[in-house]
Amino acid sequence: MTNGELLNTADTIQIIKEHLDVIDISNGFVLDGFPRNIEQAKAYQSFLTEYGINHNIVIYIELSEAEARLRLNGRYICTNCGASYNITDPTLAPKIKDICDQCGSKLKHRIDDNMSSLNKRFDLYYQQTEPLVDYYENLKVPLIKLNGTWGKEMITKKIINYFEVNND
Repeated sequence: MTNGELLNTADTIQIIKEHLDVIDISNGFVLDGFPRNIEQAKAYQSFLTEYGINHNIVIYIELSEAEARLRLNGRYICTNCGASYNITDPTLAPKIKDICDQCGSKLKHRIDDNMSSLNKRFDLYYQQTEPLVDYYENLKVPLIKLNGTWGKEMITKKIINYFEVNND
């Protein structure tokens, strides 16, 4: 992962299963950043069938590469408690530069947010992740496309609105 590569599908599915086996999923669940490729999507569809889940929704937040790079370069993590920050977004930035709001420890740039890893991640995105949009559209899975520049409040509002309107 430090090099910008994805964890293999079998291990990824195993991690997801282990987490979902210990929580109540009767009211649904959210997986952020998954699946990342067609192989993972197919394994996930098998997983849903195995668990008797027949309702699946995909939320796709679109963002330009330039904006994504800016945000990725602004990510920082606390060296002590692991809290995440982003200096490109005032609502996600620490109150005091380079200091964790939660425990007062020093923040550091994430190790996987280097140019080599970012370039690899974008290559993987265009080759493996972007095709998921067509994959899910062909499966007729509801696909909510949102503009990533709207900000977290607007994106959250749009997602909640979708579920309120489409509650079944």
